[in-house]
Amino acid sequence: MNRIAPMVLWLLAAPAARAERPPVDPAWTVDDGTPREVEPPSGDAEDGDDAAGTDAAGEDGFHYAFHGYYRARAHVVGNVMYPLEPEGERTQTLRYMTQRLRLQPEVGYGEWVKLYATIDLLDNVLWGDNAGLSTTPLFAGDPSLTRPSGEEAPWVFVRHAWIESNLPVGVLRVGRQPSDWGLGLLSDDGFGFDDDFGDNNYGATCDRLLFATKPISIVRAIAGLSSEDTPLILVVAWEKLVEDFLDEGRIRPPYDSGWLAGDDDDVDEWFLGLVWKQEGLDWLAETDSVVAGFHFVYREQPTTTSEIFIYDAFAKLRLWDLFFEGELYAIDGSTYAIPLGPEDPVTGLYPYKEADLLGWIARLGWSRWMFTAKAEAGYASGDADPADVNFTGRAAGPDVNVGLILYKELLAERTRNAWAENEGLWSKGGIYNSWFLSFIGIVEPLPGLQLTLGILTGWADEVCDPVFQGLECEFQDPGGHPNLGVELDASVRYRFFDDHVLAVLEAGWLRPDAGAFNLDAAGLGGTDLWTLQSRIAFVF
Repeated sequence: MNRIAPMVLWLLAAPAARAERPPVDPAWTVDDGTPREVEPPSGDAEDGDDAAGTDAAGEDGFHYAFHGYYRARAHVVGNVMYPLEPEGERTQTLRYMTQRLRLQPEVGYGEWVKLYATIDLLDNVLWGDNAGLSTTPLFAGDPSLTRPSGEEAPWVFVRHAWIESNLPVGVLRVGRQPSDWGLGLLSDDGFGFDDDFGDNNYGATCDRLLFATKPISIVRAIAGLSSEDTPLILVVAWEKLVEDFLDEGRIRPPYDSGWLAGDDDDVDEWFLGLVWKQEGLDWLAETDSVVAGFHFVYREQPTTTSEIFIYDAFAKLRLWDLFFEGELYAIDGSTYAIPLGPEDPVTGLYPYKEADLLGWIARLGWSRWMFTAKAEAGYASGDADPADVNFTGRAAGPDVNVGLILYKELLAERTRNAWAENEGLWSKGGIYNSWFLSFIGIVEPLPGLQLTLGILTGWADEVCDPVFQGLECEFQDPGGHPNLGVELDASVRYRFFDDHVLAVLEAGWLRPDAGAFNLDAAGLGGTDLWTLQSRIAFVF
């Protein structure tokens, strides 16, 4: 098909995979950033999860494991800024509850093959009847399946289903799989409770055929050298992103499979990744380790003359009590598929765009005894003129949580308002068109108890973005990179019942910069945003 407009930034996202993280809080989790493809799957003995079971046939027959969690989260967000028609803004306090039940069954036969699935019920669903199931709200009974976005969630959502086979020369995975890489800037599986503040609500998924192996070990075996485990891992994959895009309002004719014919409208992707993983280096301490990776992605669609190239590198280093984590991505290419401009009535294509996007995140920290301190900085490039040929603005992954308000609430709401007709440009809480800097301190005074305090600030990259001042930059020069504001966040976390119950109380306060967000003109200068949130989760 010629028109793939709403695909937008899915053409520019990089799928890959990192090790599945256990669903626990960050102070109790060691996430080394290894791609999920090359790690033992959850439920193996290395996970230490007692939920796994094996039938009488043992490892030579069928065996199974069952994981998942239920979480409920309360949100109170004060002074959220909404636009008024035709002009102006108003503030409003949000109060709502969300929940999710996630089931992750695994079935294997012997040591050679396993079937994995992720099944979501009540997937990020609001409490209460919010779909008018009862004609009289006062007499409402059964609650609905409405999400905060306003859409209705399915009763049962099979998010993932894939087969993993252990071959003599590597691992083969086939099916709909979670996608995760590095620190998650481009691709995060959304599993677990691994952020300093907030929860994961999205998660990346792709239909993929993937093979991972250790090439140095294979070469040694072919050469007849002694068997030795080596730290280099090679990952190759092919992914089908689109077979045929369905335009809004169009219905495919029944009993006609002709829409499956032709390959020019397909969106395909090829992935090549290398990972180096070494533990127990014993340079300064026995726990010293290094994990680093690089991947290249090529994505194409012939009908829209789309060719996208994605480069991503990450590294995680632990030396004694010090640690460093970082990820850098660059995206370039060209396409006629991004709906930033009028659609050609003949070809169904949008104006030509050249992609040039950049983003990064880095963390440097120290951890000893009950104390952890870290500094974090990051960047996502902005777009000074979305109407020109250069496409340079894209939010980072929404499951990389930075604070509770600036990115997760204020900029998420602003991007929805500014790009109401183009969901692909919504940040959904990811790092957007800015630099940021944060400092976080964590203390664990008692087993299972964690206290966290953080301070966050950011600066706009391209201030002509309508998400900020909305200036007509051809007529006036806004100048500089204005500060977006200052945010303070704090949380108290407690983990009990053998680490199966996770309780969190979080609070945040943000003083947004009146100039960066044009608040004085809207009569909202000096307005502070605040939030109080809590979560209870049962992990099994």
